[in-house]
Amino acid sequence: MLAAGAPLSYAAEALGSAATDAMTPAHLPLALRLFAGTEPAEQPAEQPAQEPGQEDEDDEDEDERANLRYCLAEFLRTLDDPAARAAAARYDAEEEEREYRAVLDRLGADPAPAGRAELVRLLIDRVAENPYQGDLIKALGKYGDASALPVLTATLGHEHGAMQAYADRAIERIGGPAARREAVLAVLRDPAAAHRRAAYAAGRLGLTEAVPGLIGVLRDGSGEGRAAAVAALARLRAVEAVPDIAALPWTTGQRIRSRYDARLLALRQLGPGPDPARVEDLALDMVRWSVLDVRGSGGTFLRDLAVDVLALCDSPRATELVAQTLLHGTVRAALVRPLAERGDPALVEVMIHVIRTATDPRIRRLATEGIRRAAHHPDADPERLGEQLRWLRDDTTAAWLEPRVPERPGRMERLRRIAAAEEPRARAQAVKSLALLGTPEALELVAGLRADPSRHVRACVEGVLRGVPIADR
Repeated sequence: MLAAGAPLSYAAEALGSAATDAMTPAHLPLALRLFAGTEPAEQPAEQPAQEPGQEDEDDEDEDERANLRYCLAEFLRTLDDPAARAAAARYDAEEEEREYRAVLDRLGADPAPAGRAELVRLLIDRVAENPYQGDLIKALGKYGDASALPVLTATLGHEHGAMQAYADRAIERIGGPAARREAVLAVLRDPAAAHRRAAYAAGRLGLTEAVPGLIGVLRDGSGEGRAAAVAALARLRAVEAVPDIAALPWTTGQRIRSRYDARLLALRQLGPGPDPARVEDLALDMVRWSVLDVRGSGGTFLRDLAVDVLALCDSPRATELVAQTLLHGTVRAALVRPLAERGDPALVEVMIHVIRTATDPRIRRLATEGIRRAAHHPDADPERLGEQLRWLRDDTTAAWLEPRVPERPGRMERLRRIAAAEEPRARAQAVKSLALLGTPEALELVAGLRADPSRHVRACVEGVLRGVPIADR
């Protein structure tokens, strides 16, 4: 199109990324011709005077030319052809030269640096003198070497978040993950540094050796640094930091009394740790504050977060509040799982309520496992458990529990009743439970279900009688 004299704006619009995405290797000659047609032209020594508005049109035309050239270079890069590779390499060299000249213009050094080593020294001096120069920090990452790491490490601890981010990327580009780890640890050890970016990086890099430094940030750092340190410690699963996290003021985070309480978010991952009483008191305070529904208190979100933390606290006070929350209809896996893992016989009725009301099958399975654990607890009362299980209306769950809890009178009669239940899923679970018992009476009952109307139940029966292992659920 350019060879035919079509306007460049039309060519750029018609042959932008959408058109180059549709190109195939058969379009190589066309792509090379178009690429050659967009070569940057040499500027004449003397340019004629421009008419009003002509300069803006020329700038727009140059942008369109650059966009078209970029799209064509990306297409040529995908082709296994010497001419295509040469064109893409020429484009990369031109872009490299353009970026280099842009850095020199930004520095404004007179005379210009004689070589790359002198350029790096000049960049280091400029960044050390004034870190508020993101483009120069990025240039250090591209052209710099190990000599730039000290000034970049100092910039990683700068107060401005964007400069921290530029320095972080530049350090990794020069020295890789090892240099980044060393820089992060150095910033965390410096009490005068800003720790936000370094703390987040320590969490993402999994630097367990940074835990002491992060705890030091909790005690002596700024608000943003503390919030980042809390997130990093949670990511590192640093349980030893729980007392320091619980001792933080409630303004820790981006906003005062934020509903995204950084402390509770971390404690929900770390648990009560070595100081459960302090964590429990903190969570209860947040529950009370959220109930007040004061402006900015976080409302139900903060309350749910605090109750999730209380579920991890194994104390009568916390357990009672979590149990009441479940009984009043707020059912979440974060609440059910800790209670189920304890296997407390006093919570069997709560687990039964969850099984009867929860719509999520994963939560019902957690509650069922909680009943199984409670049945084997040293303080379990088999007679009391039997009375409680009468309230379990789910035949499938009842059948699953029968062979997994201590035997109670009437086991075969209960399984016989479930094997005749209306729901095929319950009958199939009865077959699996009878197979686990493995007694002659149980296998005789299984054999009697060969003619069951459900194909799934019949498959379970045949598998049991042939000795084929069957999935539990």
